[in-house]
Amino acid sequence: MSVTRPPNTPKLPPRWFVRGAWSVHRALYRVLPGKAGLWGPRGPRWGTMRVTATGRKSGQPRSVILGYVEDGDDLVTLAMNGWANPEPAWWLNLQANPEATVELVGG
Repeated sequence: MSVTRPPNTPKLPPRWFVRGAWSVHRALYRVLPGKAGLWGPRGPRWGTMRVTATGRKSGQPRSVILGYVEDGDDLVTLAMNGWANPEPAWWLNLQANPEATVELVGG
């Protein structure tokens, strides 16, 4: 049985590819801090930020790199888990403890 998609629906990459791409991105950030991994939005394009929150189960700092856009003084991101169904752990951590730090390119 084949599944048909509505016209003009973008094809999503496989989950293993999405997780692999983000793993490489995080590794670049760790190996080349300040030189790779974070960038600001340019025009209509998105930027990346590093958010550190307290783990809801471990109580330890947990960091994640997220894409964002600017809306005036606000930073806006999506709570998505690489197009998978469960809510991302960083979002659940923020819900449990809303205090977090955000690192942007340049400080």
